[in-house]
Amino acid sequence: MGTTIRRKLIRDRIPEIRVADGREAPETMDFNTMPLQDQLEIVSRKLLEEALEAFHEINNDPVNNADARRELVEEFADIVEIGGFIMALLDIDPQEVEAVRQDKFEKYGGFTKGLVYNADPSDKPGSEAYDFEITRG
Repeated sequence: MGTTIRRKLIRDRIPEIRVADGREAPETMDFNTMPLQDQLEIVSRKLLEEALEAFHEINNDPVNNADARRELVEEFADIVEIGGFIMALLDIDPQEVEAVRQDKFEKYGGFTKGLVYNADPSDKPGSEAYDFEITRG
């Protein structure tokens, strides 16, 4: 029976921090870098992980809960960092992303009004995999 290894993307300084604070000896640590395709897979999982953590903190009432707000800010910082890493891996210029964001904002607006489209299930306007259904009693 083989050994299961949990692979998790970590920040660059984590190995030295773990050694410095005595949590791990250098000889017991197992870190490596991966080929691009493997990096893309693992960073995609990390992006989802951070988004789910942000989702969790949003549901902890960050408006009235200072701890939840602080955690949410940290999750957003991680999401921004990971987004930048993905763009660097794929040679995507952040200015290009910002130009597309601005163009979409001008054409379609932002998300500031909190508008939700209550579509009939047979009318799928797109992004079906990310639609949320609410059953009304």
